[in-house]
Amino acid sequence: MKRVSLSFDAILRRGPLGLFEFVRGAEALPGATLLILVDQFEEIFRYRERIAPDEADVFVDLLLASVSQREVPIYVVITMRSDYLGECAVFHGLPEAVSESQYLTPQLTHDELEEAITGPAQVFGGKVDPMLTNRLINDFGTDSDQLPLLQHALMRLWTCCKASTAPPSLTVKDYKTIGGLADALSNHAEEVLSDLTPAQRRIAEVMFKRLSGCERGRRDVRSPAQIGEIAKIAAAEQSEVIAVAEAFRRPDRCFLAVPEGPLREYTLLDVSHESLIRQWRTLADWVKEETRSAEIYRRIRDWALRWEQDEADLWRGTDLSIAHTWWEREHPSPDWAERYGSRDEFKLAMKFLDASEEAQRKAVATEKEKRELELRRARRMAWGFGSLATILVVGILIYYVAKIMESDSYYNNFVKVRGVPEGIGPLTANQVSHRALSYKITRRGRYGPVLRMQAVNSTGQPTIGSGVFSGFEGSSTAVDPSQAQEIRWEYVYDAKEKVAHEVSLDRFGRRVRTLAYAPSDSEASNTRTAYLIGRDGSLAPLQGLCQAFVSYDYSDKGYETITHYRDQAGHPTPGRDNATSLLKEYDLTGNAVKMVSLSRDGSRMNDNMGNAEYRTSWDKSGNALTEEAYDAGGAPIKLKTEGYFRLRHGYDEFGNEIERSYFDEFSNPVYYAKELWHRAEYRWS
Repeated sequence: MKRVSLSFDAILRRGPLGLFEFVRGAEALPGATLLILVDQFEEIFRYRERIAPDEADVFVDLLLASVSQREVPIYVVITMRSDYLGECAVFHGLPEAVSESQYLTPQLTHDELEEAITGPAQVFGGKVDPMLTNRLINDFGTDSDQLPLLQHALMRLWTCCKASTAPPSLTVKDYKTIGGLADALSNHAEEVLSDLTPAQRRIAEVMFKRLSGCERGRRDVRSPAQIGEIAKIAAAEQSEVIAVAEAFRRPDRCFLAVPEGPLREYTLLDVSHESLIRQWRTLADWVKEETRSAEIYRRIRDWALRWEQDEADLWRGTDLSIAHTWWEREHPSPDWAERYGSRDEFKLAMKFLDASEEAQRKAVATEKEKRELELRRARRMAWGFGSLATILVVGILIYYVAKIMESDSYYNNFVKVRGVPEGIGPLTANQVSHRALSYKITRRGRYGPVLRMQAVNSTGQPTIGSGVFSGFEGSSTAVDPSQAQEIRWEYVYDAKEKVAHEVSLDRFGRRVRTLAYAPSDSEASNTRTAYLIGRDGSLAPLQGLCQAFVSYDYSDKGYETITHYRDQAGHPTPGRDNATSLLKEYDLTGNAVKMVSLSRDGSRMNDNMGNAEYRTSWDKSGNALTEEAYDAGGAPIKLKTEGYFRLRHGYDEFGNEIERSYFDEFSNPVYYAKELWHRAEYRWS
């Protein structure tokens, strides 16, 4: 057979009949029948949308014109995923051609499936245990991923048995070892990922997020990219990206479709098959995260484009809060955003966000100035009234509102200031109506002391909150299960208007416990002592411990900086977690960002939970984003009873927690020891 070298680019540029004219004039093809096979034809739709629409149209016209003429026998066979059939309408004439010659590949029969399992091994001198053949046939399902999963499982089995037996023999034992048909591919990919360093795992996450994606509702779309582009997005050296790509493209892995030869800056990387996106669970999570991030960015970009044309206003409130949280979490770059638009669009989107935040800051300052101006105006008007009766009425009204009439405010979270809760993240009525948990703080008068705090649901009804930390619980656990039933906390003050009692109640109005503070005139202004009183009204020190009461050291702002555990004689003693005292640090908003267990001499110590330090990062609304544990030396450590180093939270736009996931110190997913799950997702209605 003679070989003919075809310059396909030159043929494309001749017009729709270019291929026909070439074949007709080729001396090497007299009387021959030409068959053109186009595999994975669905890639043409992505190429047309993102890269070169004109070239894609010319290519399809060439294929259609070549099979339409009758002078030269030219046949075209295309393979395409059936879920892309509807996309054919973008090419003129293609739907009709596909309808006339469509052939849907049938499912393998039992005999064909058996031959596909045993045949390759026999060719290379191996054999397949009949029990394994039956097991594979029984496990083989009907969805489109079954053949790629079978292929990968057989490859893994062959690699395992080839290294251990001669002649190679595929067995059920090895099949169970690799995880079966359903988990072999995902387990294998996780093995490769776990062999990488933490820095390499981060590059792998960036790389696969770039190579996978969502398109028109599909989350299994391949998106090839060059090594140089991935290196820019990951802020890494090209050699580092190449090392990670090499780990995933080895012949016994084949997770990446890469041209043969050494990898270079312009080498195009691609996911080997869409089934990897669907079946590798970690990659599926990454794609979900990338899709959500892209959706938020596109919304910001589209709104910024309208804003630039004076067709939209700057963002405030919830929209701006979501965008800010996204920016802090993702730290997007122009290189990342080029996948979803131009660099100029990204620059405009960031300009829009900056302008929105600046406008909100100015609006808050203006509103504050307006309130102060109105207050000054009210005072001048009050003094300007000629009637003493009018002045008296106004004075009584102001006093009533400021000092007597109860005033309710709602918050996302709270911090205790000298024993009294202070709200974090104020909420509007609309926000409260969409939240599963909010904190309602009631004061006597608009600026008076706090009377009570109550945990409420979206309808304003009492619900179970997260509890008020007193120091009797230890650093991580509650004093007893009854505390989990607390829904309302009431506060009583002494003659100096300092808190004297904190009484917690359950949903039936029954007292759960009381925290009684020592008289304020007997102590320094920045120190208070408190005792725990049980349901029956008697002192309730912790059973099995010498701890009888606690004392608090306050910062200048009134935050509890150190909680000391004392015995009946007032001497330092270990509390519930075996620490003698607990140190806390706060951010500017009042969120506790660090809790450190201290020993009797004030040095850091590992408590009964196994850690000495617990760090928490927060967003501006008072939502915990991540929680991490460290030992006395400052090194990451997994909690003894919980089984994790890092706890990560996710929230919806109203602040409801929708996701919770656990990781070890190497960012690997781990199970939450008490419930035996890695990640939980919550749905709120």
